[in-house]
Amino acid sequence: MNSLRTQIAARVHARTPLPRTPRAVRVLTYHGLVETKLDPRLERNFHTFDQFRSHLRILRRHRVVSVDELEAGEVPSGPWHPGRSTVVITFDDGYSNNLEAASMLEAAGLPWAVFVSTGAIGTGVPIWTNTLAMLLLHGRPRSGTVDLAGKCWPLASREDRLACFNSVRGGFKTLARATRLAAMDDLAGQFDDGEVERLVVDIPSMSMLSWEDLDEMSRSGVTVGSHGVHHELHNPAQPDDVLRDELKGSRDDIVRRLQVRCTTLAYPNGDYTSRSIELADEIGYRTAFTTEDGLATPDRRMLALPRISAPGTESGFIRALLAGTAAR
Repeated sequence: MNSLRTQIAARVHARTPLPRTPRAVRVLTYHGLVETKLDPRLERNFHTFDQFRSHLRILRRHRVVSVDELEAGEVPSGPWHPGRSTVVITFDDGYSNNLEAASMLEAAGLPWAVFVSTGAIGTGVPIWTNTLAMLLLHGRPRSGTVDLAGKCWPLASREDRLACFNSVRGGFKTLARATRLAAMDDLAGQFDDGEVERLVVDIPSMSMLSWEDLDEMSRSGVTVGSHGVHHELHNPAQPDDVLRDELKGSRDDIVRRLQVRCTTLAYPNGDYTSRSIELADEIGYRTAFTTEDGLATPDRRMLALPRISAPGTESGFIRALLAGTAAR
């Protein structure tokens, strides 16, 4: 098996252009872990346990540092070589299956960070983006259709559901909080009470961590960072007071509930504006991560650091580490 991995790495290495930037850091993004994916669309950002174990075997050969070390500038310097990159491991949202990640990472002796939307922690209800996806992809509307975005959408088949979800998802992400809340309330009203909770039971990968879980993780050395309160996106329509509430409220929740400092955040959906950076700085964050693909280098703004979405396949993962990008 090790010989096979060596052969894979050699083949990928031969085809991959290698950045030789000193002190460049590969910040990896994960979300959740599952044994098998029940719905590839809903769980598109998730990795299987086997994929993650494969990644950890590879990461043991690299220098994995914590977000705190990155903030403090304690990143190993010296000549770059492809066999030993500097890596930061991050998870977004705060799914309960991150407990499995915690066990695997602790066993491997690797530091990591989890960015949580504090308003969803311990509530039994997912972040709104997943609530929208679950209702449209798996929910049971009372009439068999939903009225959404000025159109009546049938949800009779998988094709119907995908067409609806793919059409409206992007538009929801452009809305200011008040408009988004009204649209989500209208959508939820077309289903029976308790529909979201029923779906979480059916699709347990969407369940969220509790504060007790986070406290245990924090005490074991995991960095807990902000991912907003209600996962409101930092889009151009979002008012300043909402951005401030999300950035300050989530930080205050973490500090109060876990009795730790909170100086790092990941922007929900990776979206940010120049005002996001100004407010994050004003509130006291030292690092903030986007979902822009690329290397975190000393010339990048610390409040708009890129990350690499970890590819699922072993060959893709090796290629991303070598190239410093998930792009093919």
